[in-house]
Amino acid sequence: MNSAVVLTNTLEMESIDVSHSRWENSYINDSFRGYPQTSFGYIVKGSVDLYTRSECLHLSEGTLFLVPEKMRYRSEWHGSPEIEYFSIHSRSRSFVISGEHYQLQAVPDFSGEKTETLFRRIYALYESGTQADRIRALGLYCIFFADVLPYLQKTELSKMHPALSDALSFIRVNFRRDFTVHEMADYCNISVSHLHHLFTKHLQISPKKFIVS
Repeated sequence: MNSAVVLTNTLEMESIDVSHSRWENSYINDSFRGYPQTSFGYIVKGSVDLYTRSECLHLSEGTLFLVPEKMRYRSEWHGSPEIEYFSIHSRSRSFVISGEHYQLQAVPDFSGEKTETLFRRIYALYESGTQADRIRALGLYCIFFADVLPYLQKTELSKMHPALSDALSFIRVNFRRDFTVHEMADYCNISVSHLHHLFTKHLQISPKKFIVS
C-alpha cells in the first residue's frame, strides 16, 4: 500500500538580530520602552540591574536572561571596568514569548560557558555575512529556543481573567499613543467598572494609574 505523510509546522520567523556589545565602567538605557521582540541576553563581563514597574532584577556575569516581547524596562550596566554581553532578538508569529505570560527573568539552567560558546558561535556565523552561515545560525538559535522554552517561568498573569490579559496586550500594543480607559474596556468587551475591579484585584493598581506608570 502506498502512502505519504506530510507534517507542516510554520515557524514564520519575521526577524532575528544578534549583537555583541562592549562598554567600560557603566552604561544606562533609560528609555523604559518595550521592544517588539523576544530577547535573550548573556552577560560575559560586568553586571546589570533591570527595572520594571514593580521589581528590580540584579544579574551578574555568566547569566542568561530573558526579556519578553514588549516588556517595558530600563537597564543599568556596571563593569570593573569592562562590560560585555551578547543578545539575540527574535520575532515570530508562531512562537511568542510576551510579557502577558512570561516574566523578566534569569535562566539559571542555561547560564554558563556552554551558552556563552553558543552565542559566540551564532554571532560569528551572522558576522560572516554568507547566506549559508546565517541559515546555520538560525538553526542553532531555533534549537536553543526549543531547549530553553520548558525552563522559562510563567507569570501569574497567565492564570488571570482573560479580559485582564487582553487589557495588558492592548496597553503594550498602543502605549506609544494616548488612549482612554473607556477605549481599553471596549476592546476587552467589559465595562469600565469591571476593568477597574480586575486591575485592583490582580495588580493592586487602577487601570488609569497603570497606563501612566
